[in-house]
Amino acid sequence: MKRTLCVLYFYFICVICGDSYEYKEEGSSCVQLGSPGICKRITECEEAMDSLKRHGKHDLLRCGFVKDEEVVCCHGFFFDRNPTIERTTVDSRTVWSTNDIDDGKKPNGKRMSERMCDKYIKEYKIKPEINFHIINGEDAKIGRFPHMAALGFRSDSDENIIEFNRCSGSLISTKFVLTAAHCMFCAICKNPVLVRFGVINITDTKDAQDIEVKNIILGDYNYTSKHNDISLIELMKDVTTSRTVYPACLYTSPDDPISLIITGWGNTVNTQRNVRPAVLQQARIAPVEVAECNSTFARVDKVSPKVIMHTQICAISESDACEGDSGGPLQVVRKDGAYGIVGIVSFGIGCGTKIPGVYTRVYTFLDWIEQKVWPG
Repeated sequence: MKRTLCVLYFYFICVICGDSYEYKEEGSSCVQLGSPGICKRITECEEAMDSLKRHGKHDLLRCGFVKDEEVVCCHGFFFDRNPTIERTTVDSRTVWSTNDIDDGKKPNGKRMSERMCDKYIKEYKIKPEINFHIINGEDAKIGRFPHMAALGFRSDSDENIIEFNRCSGSLISTKFVLTAAHCMFCAICKNPVLVRFGVINITDTKDAQDIEVKNIILGDYNYTSKHNDISLIELMKDVTTSRTVYPACLYTSPDDPISLIITGWGNTVNTQRNVRPAVLQQARIAPVEVAECNSTFARVDKVSPKVIMHTQICAISESDACEGDSGGPLQVVRKDGAYGIVGIVSFGIGCGTKIPGVYTRVYTFLDWIEQKVWPG
């Protein structure tokens, strides 16, 4: 406690002569680069405290002070001005009943994402793979996961350097990547500016297909609860499809598959060292009931336990996904050989633990995805 007070006092001394104030009272509404927030004491703002612990600073708008404690604009997030940020409302409740969708939009009883999947299978000649086998933590083979996308962010030390070590995503059309909203939501984070396709080794620039980001589409992501952790990246141009680059299907069933696959460039062992493999990793995991998941999080995270909802999936494995896998796919191999994106890596506690990882359930956001990716 004494150490925390010293850090905050030192921080107070450093910032009183810094940026200009918004001069708003505690509890007042505030706006930060177009994002609404509330003026809160810094010790009550999770994103500010998280940023201070990780980086020793924060870039949140300052509302003023209450006695010696800084008041900041909490839940207002900073974004790069380029690419464009589009905010939309995600109503996941409507997706549970596909019967509500106009039959005129569902030829042969299929919704848009199902029709696009049929198109992908035919166009890219997708067939069931014989002897498909995954060993946890094993390097993926080239072409095994052609929908994998690595998000590129400008380096904090040099804006001319693009780093691909923070988040990944899934190509779901020739121009859209599905990923997590939390990859865009952080007090000092920058937005992805580039997306890399077609490689297993993330450092491979020879065979990589790099495409600039045109637009980022966000739903109503909740920073504290982690609900609605989903976003879409619109690319500046269509990808050039090949045997190593083509879209995955969206999983359109409300039922969780028995066996799931995670892929990513994240940490492979439970360690404090921030070491990430350059080669894409793969592992199998199994779903966990939401009730059991909530019970586990209530026990292990008593400070700020998360409430898992029907819009999320819990899954567990000794080779669970880590921070570097954020936004990456939770997927299943369909009988026809195509991949179905079941979830999006959202959050967890540590790596390789007995605590379930949490994933955004794609099925509950199908309407929203289809409206943005295949409008009309």
